Amino acid sequence: MTGFISRILPLLSFAFIFLFPNDFPDQQSQEISNSEIGFVVYSQNTYYGLNLDNSQGEIRFRIETNHNKNVLFIDQNIEDVYYTVAATNDHGAFIAYYPYLETNNPIRLSPTQFDKNFGKLLFESSSVPLRKEINLSENPLIIDNSNQLLADENQNAYIIETINGVSKVIPSQNPYEILTAVNSYSDITNMNNDFFHPFQQKIRVENEIKNNINNFSLNNGFDVLKKAQPIQDVIASIIIDPNRNQIFLSFDKDFEKIWMINLDGGTIETFAGFEKYHKGNMPDIGITANDLRILNFSNEGLMIRIIFGAIGILIIILATVLLNIRDYKLQ
Repeated sequence: MTGFISRILPLLSFAFIFLFPNDFPDQQSQEISNSEIGFVVYSQNTYYGLNLDNSQGEIRFRIETNHNKNVLFIDQNIEDVYYTVAATNDHGAFIAYYPYLETNNPIRLSPTQFDKNFGKLLFESSSVPLRKEINLSENPLIIDNSNQLLADENQNAYIIETINGVSKVIPSQNPYEILTAVNSYSDITNMNNDFFHPFQQKIRVENEIKNNINNFSLNNGFDVLKKAQPIQDVIASIIIDPNRNQIFLSFDKDFEKIWMINLDGGTIETFAGFEKYHKGNMPDIGITANDLRILNFSNEGLMIRIIFGAIGILIIILATVLLNIRDYKLQ
């Protein structure tokens, strides 16, 4: 019996890893990515954009409906836990935040906490509070030690900088805003020698926006995110067109292949760069970047792995039993 167990345990371990290759916690520390940047541009049309690091876990997109409003939530998986980092509703309100690079214990909001803080705004309002009217004290919209970008279609966008409980709205007269993970007091002494420093990324992004501000388009939006040139290869680039309630996605710096989420219809489809056209409904639990990479619109892939994995385990057990029977007969 002991020989049977010693033979089968390594094989079962291998089978378990095959079944659930991504279910082990990521051992990386919870560092803030320096590749993440966001923007809002007011031109002939309005566009929002984000680069989100996808290297530590996963990016998930999900739609929820309440009070006759559809809201797209964007979740980031870090160390096997999902946090909501951005959201937009079907009336053009947009919220995103980045914890500061220097923060040892960054505040990240779970989907439940994000909904508690921002749900009323997203599900019951068509716009964000006006820059001049937002209350910065004891406001559930404020996230400590972070930069937050709030925007809507009404040329109303601003960044709130909050450091150790003290908040201020960053002054701006531009028809655009750029969101990074650095604040007014961040150490940027080495930024001139670091091509990938968020401050350098912001300069490149700002120049690209200025060059196309008069007739900014979807392609310009992806060009902006490309110009940031994030150091990570595994990244999600997101452009939101609030005029049409469409969200465009590209992954891993491949800006030729683009997906589109239709917030009004609750669907996801290939938009450009694919040999075949694919379209499906957004699953209730949301859809991840990896689902889209493998054209998986549901949990069918997991079920297939479970079925084949179960068959594999049965074969392993049967083979081990036969080997033990043979050894017993030879004794």
